[in-house]
Amino acid sequence: MPPSVPTVLAASTPGSFRETLFKLSDENSKPHLLSLTSSYTNVRPINTSTCSKPMGPPRTALGRVYASTIRTLSHRARSRTQTQTQTQTRWSSSLPISKLVFPDDDGAEPSAVRHIHLTSSDPRDAAGFPSYTAASDFQASLRQAFLDWKSAPTPRAPSPLVVSFTPTPTYTLGKRQKSLREDQLSRLTRPLSVTLDDGTIRDFAPAVIETDRGGLTTYHGPGQVVLWPILDLRSPYYPHQTVRSYARLLEETTQAILASSAPSGPGIPTYLSEEDPGVWTEGARAHGQERKIAAMGVHLRRHITGLGTALNVDVVVDGDERANPWARFVPCGLEGKTATSVQAEVGPRWDAWAAAGDARARREWYARRWVEEFARRLGAGAVDGTVYQRLG
Repeated sequence: MPPSVPTVLAASTPGSFRETLFKLSDENSKPHLLSLTSSYTNVRPINTSTCSKPMGPPRTALGRVYASTIRTLSHRARSRTQTQTQTQTRWSSSLPISKLVFPDDDGAEPSAVRHIHLTSSDPRDAAGFPSYTAASDFQASLRQAFLDWKSAPTPRAPSPLVVSFTPTPTYTLGKRQKSLREDQLSRLTRPLSVTLDDGTIRDFAPAVIETDRGGLTTYHGPGQVVLWPILDLRSPYYPHQTVRSYARLLEETTQAILASSAPSGPGIPTYLSEEDPGVWTEGARAHGQERKIAAMGVHLRRHITGLGTALNVDVVVDGDERANPWARFVPCGLEGKTATSVQAEVGPRWDAWAAAGDARARREWYARRWVEEFARRLGAGAVDGTVYQRLG
């Protein structure tokens, strides 16, 4: 199948990962940078003369813009001033947002965590991956419903949600990147060879998205499970969380599901780092290496959460840039720190699991287990089942 047309977008929503935690004391306060800042933010998008290590998620600025604003960047655009801005809807759903935030027909308690898994309804996308921008806009709409409730509260508070998805190949750029050279943009948007869940190989032309977050370039795409909890840290449904305790909740939830026995066999031992948020594998550390298997980022506005965790399940993490998306950009200053995945860590056991189900089923297994463990640790309980939403 020929690659799709290269797409370069710019999103003004806070729907991108970062690795710096901010705290807001009130709605109008300025963000205060906490100590959990990853060196992944100190990278350059493309520099072929230096290292070629994978990077984790970039930071996201705390903004109030929730509109679906898209800036299309051409291959000849060299700065943000050369972009053209337009507004369009990038997602649609069969259920109104109010029915997702205030569910009334699933028989569960309002306090229970609901799991929403996103797929694509685009007939051109047989793989079923939603675009990163559509998922980001969907998250922003859910968060806005929480914020609207806080502005005019009713007796029933919004139910906590976790949105999961696997996006189409996407590179996101931080607001510090005022320009991309034409050769850099061309390199990022070259066809990326992706093995789909049915075993076929398809070329994707990755989207490149300008965001209002901090940091520089990172990648999201097939083989990852992105999990974005949307909840109120001051909800009456469960014990209140601080920024630090919530960030640790995300990390420890991910550690727990990786440590538990999966269909692929024994769990994966991991550890946490105060210097670099996320989840790192013990097996690599034993050999003097640092490999991140899951990235973590938190974005808050009036205690309403955004962003969350990106778990590398079977994303390609080695080889050349024809199939390895991490090889197309250079996060300098991270010598010895690389990305890894569940597949890379379990080795031959992954193939044994493959006989029991396809890759999509494996990713969804991790998504369901993550939501269940997250709800248990939050003290809220989880709804039995997943709501599937097609974005188009």
